[in-house]
Amino acid sequence: MRREGTAFVLIGTHVDDLFVLHNALGTRLKDEVWRLLSTELAIKDLGEATWTLQMNIARNAKQGWLKLSQEGFTKEVLRRFNMLDCKTAPTPAVDVGDEVTITEADMPTDAAEQKRVAELPVMELVGCLWWLAQMTRPEIYVALQKASKWVARPSDKLWRWLQRILRYLAGTQALGLTFKRHASAPPLEAYVDAAFANETDYKSTAGWVFLMHGALTRTSRAPSSVWSHRLQKRSAMHWLQLARRTHGSAASTQSSRVLMLVPHPSGGTTRPPLP
Repeated sequence: MRREGTAFVLIGTHVDDLFVLHNALGTRLKDEVWRLLSTELAIKDLGEATWTLQMNIARNAKQGWLKLSQEGFTKEVLRRFNMLDCKTAPTPAVDVGDEVTITEADMPTDAAEQKRVAELPVMELVGCLWWLAQMTRPEIYVALQKASKWVARPSDKLWRWLQRILRYLAGTQALGLTFKRHASAPPLEAYVDAAFANETDYKSTAGWVFLMHGALTRTSRAPSSVWSHRLQKRSAMHWLQLARRTHGSAASTQSSRVLMLVPHPSGGTTRPPLP
């Protein structure tokens, strides 16, 4: 990323592909970078990007919106796991009844059952779902993270959890992330929440999300910081103690990384002191 005052150019790379983003004032910066690279490499301009990394890119500059979606990849995942014609589900997971948690009683009990469960393509499906969750479908993040804790000990219930996510995706294939121009949005917003002792071992769960200029954003410099949901390592004795830990974790370590990407009025980036 290069910035001079309010002009900027941002270049993302994947193998031998370059994805260039700049504002009107940054056109000159882009041209300078292009001239420099052209002296060493053969560069070809393929125009506006519409597809990359199994992801559709739709953009309307006049109306000020950009949408990232993975409808094609979602359909391919459903086909691979024989769920194209499945009954759809309204949510990625259930929150009532026996299906909410996995316990020792749900583990396979005999050798034949263990062998059958071990042959289920759990790891393959989890990998596909994580790609969706990290790229364009953050709403399956919590359900998938919960299921991922049990991949080393697969069971029929775990397989039903993963199929539930697929059934949700089957009914929402066209959904994605839409970014809209919002001139009055603040440079940075943060939302934090926590659930006190909500796990079977009385551990608590916390989560946070950062919005930059009104958009849910994920960056290579802080890939796990812009939104996160995690189990707290230490048990909290009171919900106030949990709230203090959650806010402290999100506000210190995570926001420090994100703030490094926020433009400063003087031209550089905001760099808060290390916690």
